[in-house]
Amino acid sequence: MNYYVMYNSPWWFDSTYFWRDYPVTDYTKAFKYYYLLQYAYWLQQIFVLQVEAPRKDYRELVAHHINTLLLISLSYVCNFTRVGNAVFVCMDLPDALIALAKALNYSFPGPVCNVTFVVMAVTWLYTRVYLYGCIIWSTYTEPDLYVPVFKLAPLEGHWFPHFVKYIILGLMIGLYLLVLFWTAMIFKVFYKMAFRAEAKDVRSDDEDEDDIVDIPSEG
Repeated sequence: MNYYVMYNSPWWFDSTYFWRDYPVTDYTKAFKYYYLLQYAYWLQQIFVLQVEAPRKDYRELVAHHINTLLLISLSYVCNFTRVGNAVFVCMDLPDALIALAKALNYSFPGPVCNVTFVVMAVTWLYTRVYLYGCIIWSTYTEPDLYVPVFKLAPLEGHWFPHFVKYIILGLMIGLYLLVLFWTAMIFKVFYKMAFRAEAKDVRSDDEDEDDIVDIPSEG
């Protein structure tokens, strides 16, 4: 749904519309429900972490989920949902490909699985490393150019005193650092694929487990 919303919106590949006409509050019910659904999903993921077998990146996953919940909450309350929608777009496509790579690994391990992993990795680098980096740059540079006025006036929908920009920016950079952490894990899998002809779960507690593709999905 987030792709449909963004594709039919003026901020499709134009980050200036993240900030133009702030505050924008005339969103459809479907868009609002989807935004709240994202929040609910990441909230339950914190509880899922407590029952799953722990991975080496358990702390990073907890940090990611808390960071994500803070970003979703802040963007929804402060009427920054345009930029939030763009972040969802960057994060969700690699998640789908990660799930496909995992499913293929258990069903058809070998070349098909590895090719899918390569496609996922390229998509990850483009969406989560490059495009999300562009969104962070927009958050740093463009509000000062396009936001009509920085002020706190809740009755008017304004929740954007200037310091809020740096709170959002700090949370986004924190999420980006986690993306880079998992990007390094992807390259580690590439190394194993090159020298062992198969991908291995670099997050596993047991280094002698069967080889699997299991780069963490996160949004």
